[in-house]
Amino acid sequence: MESSSHGILKDIMIFQKTRTTNLADVRSLNMWGYELEDVSIISKLVNAETISLPINRITSLSAFQNLPNLNNLLLRQNLISDFNEICHLSYLPNLECLTLLDNPIASLPNYRETVIKMLPQLKKLDDVNVNLIHSNLSSIQNSNGLSKSYHMKQQFHLLSGMKSCDSSKNKTLNQNKNFNQENQFNHDNMYRSEVGEKKMRQSLNMKMILQKRKENQERKIDKKNDSHFLTAVLSLIPELSVDSLQIVLDAINERCM
Repeated sequence: MESSSHGILKDIMIFQKTRTTNLADVRSLNMWGYELEDVSIISKLVNAETISLPINRITSLSAFQNLPNLNNLLLRQNLISDFNEICHLSYLPNLECLTLLDNPIASLPNYRETVIKMLPQLKKLDDVNVNLIHSNLSSIQNSNGLSKSYHMKQQFHLLSGMKSCDSSKNKTLNQNKNFNQENQFNHDNMYRSEVGEKKMRQSLNMKMILQKRKENQERKIDKKNDSHFLTAVLSLIPELSVDSLQIVLDAINERCM
């Protein structure tokens, strides 16, 4: 395995490998295991059709975006880790074969599906026919769809059962609540009625007591006043004539009737 100078791919290295003297004349380049990190010079290979750079340390695909004739790009065992790097390859209408196995990006969820969607011009990804990948993805999606549908139905039935149980429970709770509220209402009414009657009886008793007290006071006053009048009347009797006494008797009879 060879090693580049400071991980940078230089034109002299390309010339030695391809036995050319002009970068524009390069049609195919194979430089695996050079521990390359900087391959920016690749952008000058405008007529390249196949580039193979496996077992290096490449982290970006920007150097490949201006190669309109590129048909095969083989980058196995590098350090491509971001789907955003795939965007650089979307400008390559003739790119049909791409290999990114053993790159960190290949371990990302939905790796093949995402790359194929981003690069619809591809016919092979990681040496696998894209049509076969599409077929496998469809089968997986259909299987997942059926499983998901079944799971959703189970969840629906479970939730329906829970709702039914909750509905019955709520109905029972509401009935008990209404019954308790009705009993409480009746109890409150009876209590208020008893309290009202008690207060009414107390009020009537108080009025009767006050009325009797008033009448007793009036009787005492009347009795006290009568004693003065009686004394006065008795003192006048000897002075009255027979006719006057008769008038007094008539008045007494009318008062007593």
